[in-house]
Amino acid sequence: MILYESNDFWDKFYIQYLETVCSLRKINFSKDELEDFVIEKEYLNEESNNFFGSYIKKIINVLQYFRILVLKGVELRRENNSWPHINIEELRELYLKFDPDGTYLLFFDEKNKNSFQVIYEKICKKTENIENLYDLCEQIAFCFIGMLASKPLGEFTYEFSWLMLQSIFIFKKFGILLFCDKYDMKSMNDLITNLIKKYEIPSDQKWITSPEFMQVCHSFETISETWLKKHYKTK
Repeated sequence: MILYESNDFWDKFYIQYLETVCSLRKINFSKDELEDFVIEKEYLNEESNNFFGSYIKKIINVLQYFRILVLKGVELRRENNSWPHINIEELRELYLKFDPDGTYLLFFDEKNKNSFQVIYEKICKKTENIENLYDLCEQIAFCFIGMLASKPLGEFTYEFSWLMLQSIFIFKKFGILLFCDKYDMKSMNDLITNLIKKYEIPSDQKWITSPEFMQVCHSFETISETWLKKHYKTK
C-alpha cells in the first residue's frame, strides 16, 4: 500500500523527480548527495540550495507546492469520495513557480477557450471513472502528447505537464510516472518526439491509432508498474 501522505513517499518522489529533470537538462549531480539533500531536508538550508544551484532550488519550491495541492486533493477524495478538482488559481500559482515572469499566463485565463482549465476539466471527466491502469495511461498519453505538440507554455510545457500527470496517478493510487533508468527516459522522449514529427498533432487523429502511440501507452503502464514494484513491493 502506498501512503501518499507519508514523508517516505514524498522523499522518494522528490529524489526521483529531481533526478529526472536534472538528466533532462544535463545537470551533473551526485545521487548520494541528492538523496541526503532531500531526506535530511537540506533544501530548507539556504546555503545547501545555493550549492545545488538556482534551478534545483526552483524545482524544490515547485515540488513543495505540488505536494500541498496533491494532499489537499487526496483529502477531498477521501472525504467526498469524488474526483478532486484543483482550483485554476492554484494551478496558475504552480505554473508561476516554474516561470515567475508569467510568460504564458494567458493559458490560465478563464476567458481563453483553449485554457488549461478547459483541458484539465476534460482530463478529469475522462479519467474520473477509469480503474484500469492501461486505460488511464491511454488517456494521459493522449493529453500529454497533445500538450507537447501545441506547447501552450513554451519551454515550460514539458515539465509542467509531466508534473501534473503525476497527480492523476496518485489520485488513482497507481505507481507514478518517474523513470528508474536514464535510458528509459531518453527512449520515451525520442518515441514521443518522433510521433509528433510523424503526425500533424492534434489535427490529424490517425496518430491515436498508430503503433507508436500504443507503444507510448504501454511504456507508461510499465513505468508505473515498475515504480510501484521497486519502491513498494507487492505480494
